[in-house]
Amino acid sequence: MDGEFSVLKPNQYEYIAELDKLLNLGKFSPIYSKRFFNYYSSIAANSYIDLSRIIRHQGSPIIALVGCGQLISGKSRLDYFGNPAILISSPNFDSVKVEQALDLLLTSLRKTNIPLPIENKFPNSFAIKINSPNIIEARLFNDLLKKSNKSFVAFSLRVKLDREISLISELFSKSVKESIRFRKMHEIDVEIIDEFKSEAMIENAMDQLKILHHESAGRKTRSDESWRIQTRQLMEGDAFIAHLIINGDVVSSAYFMKTNFDSYYGVSASRRLKSKIPLSHLCVREAIFYSKQIGLQNLFLGHQYSYFSQSITDKEKNIEKFKSFFGGVLSHEVVCEL
Repeated sequence: MDGEFSVLKPNQYEYIAELDKLLNLGKFSPIYSKRFFNYYSSIAANSYIDLSRIIRHQGSPIIALVGCGQLISGKSRLDYFGNPAILISSPNFDSVKVEQALDLLLTSLRKTNIPLPIENKFPNSFAIKINSPNIIEARLFNDLLKKSNKSFVAFSLRVKLDREISLISELFSKSVKESIRFRKMHEIDVEIIDEFKSEAMIENAMDQLKILHHESAGRKTRSDESWRIQTRQLMEGDAFIAHLIINGDVVSSAYFMKTNFDSYYGVSASRRLKSKIPLSHLCVREAIFYSKQIGLQNLFLGHQYSYFSQSITDKEKNIEKFKSFFGGVLSHEVVCEL
């Protein structure tokens, strides 16, 4: 094999920046960034081991596996905290180089001392998502399909921020545009909280989101440690909050994760208001414009049309419908499961 290939592991210095670059090139959500590993680990029901690897060619990232392993009743599983693991490929390399990089990836995984038995190239069970034509053309993808007992196409939605604001706004739904008009006629503020705000403002914004989240859910849904991690992410520049203020009170708040390239709509909560206008739309609208302003390329909104491949609740359907109100473009990935 070409001696100019190298393996980059999650504990190495350049890993975060290189993975973020590949996620952007491969049009995958920032949730897979190493920046957010500790958060997802804090809310996971089981213990996970990071099996992620980046393969570089002449110092440039060519492919990456982003996934975690866990042992369940003596059997191994590969996914990403309940979501599918991902295989990414840079579009800047030909299929021959991608095949070579995939071979090195598998060799690296087989040599690891991590106690996760990998037989015949794959663990006992897995969920892996792929969208790169170069990987779909590779032998490994054919092997994945042969091993899988289920495969389907998943869709996700993102707003492309390289367009003019007027063009982005044209794709907003009627309800979003009504919210914008309503804001102009009333004293409603939408504020962005990022790493440049004071520590006190950041902590207060997180407290407000936490209160709204508990009120909306009617109960505590996750650990205090997960909220502390998200607060640190905000202070370190890996997230921002958009919140809606009426008469001095925060009535809606949304938390967005971000890398140097893209942002992701993470969690939001709102108080029930007497107004029939859905004012929570304003938080996402402001986050879209803020992401564009700071030079990001995409804002990822999340899953769409999940009901095609799995059973989802009415609440999940409504969340996907809400996210569709902000326009954007669909991406698709092939998911293989065993």
